[in-house]
Amino acid sequence: MGKLNATQGITISGDSCGTDIELTMKVKFSVSKYRPATAIDPAEEATVEIDEVKLFDGEQELNLTYWLEDRLSESDSLKAWLMSEANEQIKQAEEDHADHMREMRRENANG
Repeated sequence: MGKLNATQGITISGDSCGTDIELTMKVKFSVSKYRPATAIDPAEEATVEIDEVKLFDGEQELNLTYWLEDRLSESDSLKAWLMSEANEQIKQAEEDHADHMREMRRENANG
């Protein structure tokens, strides 16, 4: 499976001051496929590998500290969301491919 991209809004809120900062998080990632058990190897669940996390304030990229990037990259909830995003992107790509193939058949039939 190739590299995938996902985008999500992030809000940083001040508890007492009421300040909210809206940012955009862009993640590049890949998903390893589920591998069933074999005679010598156990099954391996599909997993998400995060390649890059970037935060943006509008168009401006923000410099992430290592601890924040690590915290985001190691988040189980972020990985679960990315797995869901990957499934949606794969499903959409399959539907787009099927639509394209139908259109090609239609064009060939009308020749």
